[in-house]
Amino acid sequence: MKQRRVKPKSDKRMKDDETRSELRRQQLYDQPWCEAKLYGICTTGATDVDEIVTRGARPGAQLEPALFISLCRMCHAWKTLEPKWARAHGLALRQWEVTDEMLTLARQVRTGSSACRKTKCDVDHLAEAVEHARPADEAGVG
Repeated sequence: MKQRRVKPKSDKRMKDDETRSELRRQQLYDQPWCEAKLYGICTTGATDVDEIVTRGARPGAQLEPALFISLCRMCHAWKTLEPKWARAHGLALRQWEVTDEMLTLARQVRTGSSACRKTKCDVDHLAEAVEHARPADEAGVG
């Protein structure tokens, strides 16, 4: 009996990858500048599209444009290496933090829109909102 080779990717995965590529192109077209803007390392032009919620924590996040952020390669590396910092600056959220309010607040902190100007106050405001959104068991409440 002849052995069949296993496909490297399923048909569904290949279709999702095509969709993801198109969504990524659209994100970079709509937001061509790095949203992190880290002083001293940012190259300003976005080359990467990342999700503010990891794909492992939320399957399908790579196909949800509301969860996308445009980043330059250097800021993307920093975000990956410093997850606590990324959460405090609106560049990452935990799965249970994904609500319309949190997405809006995270975008405001990133873009400096309205009253948010990436000040210590704004980062504290995001952290406070995250704390209120945390489930009781993780917040230390029994």
